[in-house]
Amino acid sequence: RKYLIILITLAIAFTSCKKEPKYIINGTITGIENGKAYLKVREGGKWINKDSTEIKAGKFVFKGKLQLPEVRFLAIDSVNDYFLVFVENSEIFLKVNKDSMDKADVTGSASQELYKDYLKQVTSIDEKEKVAYESYKKAKEAGNLADIKKFDSIATSYDKEKGHVMKDVTIKNPKSVVGPYLITANSWQFELTDLESVISSIDTSLNQSIYVVKIKERIEVLKKVQ
Repeated sequence: RKYLIILITLAIAFTSCKKEPKYIINGTITGIENGKAYLKVREGGKWINKDSTEIKAGKFVFKGKLQLPEVRFLAIDSVNDYFLVFVENSEIFLKVNKDSMDKADVTGSASQELYKDYLKQVTSIDEKEKVAYESYKKAKEAGNLADIKKFDSIATSYDKEKGHVMKDVTIKNPKSVVGPYLITANSWQFELTDLESVISSIDTSLNQSIYVVKIKERIEVLKKVQ
């Protein structure tokens, strides 16, 4: 009976040590002492609050759990900006400045690290595309049809270049939601064959990801159009 009690005690201790997967986001913000922070998503052209928490002495905490990593947009009361965060079941640290939300620092999210790598790859492409777009606008204002066609073509080529990077990220990281998210957010620029090659490379562990589901839905729409 003594040994039975010991075994039961050990079993209870083991069970209590097994924690459910969850995320904890520890945030600090410079420039705001007290207020409210939100985790939002963009659905159907509208912003939807998924979670909110109080900012106290420049610090805030979000807690929750997700089946698979998902994108959330961090928003702060009285700040007219937001920051994209890949939330996953891990301990994530956020450092934010109210005057430069786009430069927030995130650690603890493997998905965010991959997203950072993607941004590094496309920064130079974005800069060149911006120059082409400015030239396109000037040509349009001047009514210069030749230059309108020229710079529109150049800007489109940069879009395609970024599309290649997105596909590459997806194919090389089949178990990450980062690629599927990027493809979904820019699905308008992908042909049916592109999406079919991408979806075939994604690991089945992501079948329930909202981004993978959306890619499949887009594929069905394009098939019907064809």
